[in-house]
Amino acid sequence: MGRFLLSLLVVLLSFGCFKSNQDDTEPAVRILEPFEDATFLSGSPITFHFEATDDVDLFELNIRIHDNDFDHNESAPSWLFEWDTIFQHKIFGQQTDLLIDVPIPANLGSGPYHAVIESMDASGNRSPSRIVNFNIQSIGDEDGPAFQLDQEEITLVGGTVFFVTGIVTDETYVQTIEFRLIEVGTNVLHHESIHVVNTSSFDIQEFMPVPPSGAEYNLYITATDPHDNTTVLVIPVNVN
Repeated sequence: MGRFLLSLLVVLLSFGCFKSNQDDTEPAVRILEPFEDATFLSGSPITFHFEATDDVDLFELNIRIHDNDFDHNESAPSWLFEWDTIFQHKIFGQQTDLLIDVPIPANLGSGPYHAVIESMDASGNRSPSRIVNFNIQSIGDEDGPAFQLDQEEITLVGGTVFFVTGIVTDETYVQTIEFRLIEVGTNVLHHESIHVVNTSSFDIQEFMPVPPSGAEYNLYITATDPHDNTTVLVIPVNVN
């Protein structure tokens, strides 16, 4: 019986020592930049400056940035937001300063946004979330995409194939480009194709069949950007 009590005492003492060595203190994080309610222009970067501390060892810093113009839970899915981006950075030691430059999308609309920051230490303890609110002002884009085509007028033989080459650009990005071949004086559509490109510069290499009957046609090439700006180019096509 005495040996049993002695063994039990050793176990209890060991458990007490183990518990006393556990790290159950949450880390802390401060947001040094940007200032609350600062304003930034779309297309420019935001500099975030964080300071995280822990009494033992830091492990990770989590940052989520999204628009803040409606009531939402911070676990809301990304598709609810116009802009939603998440960063995870590994951090070490008892104190860490972290600078992050985050580019703002050029086509982002004006409105309120915020960043939610949380740090975690090596024991899995998490800091309370810290939030900084800021505003984004859209610089706008009033110009439609610009074309540079290699053909100004096309003469063809019916029943063959022809192609159009060139380039289309936009200061934000070209969203779509559409080709429509229509006989002059009618609404007869002989060719139509639409491409979603989503790039600031797109090389045009469009192949299409030539109508079999000789007539005059117009090739309408339409390009759009994400600001609903549209540019339409018309190329005369003569089929012999």
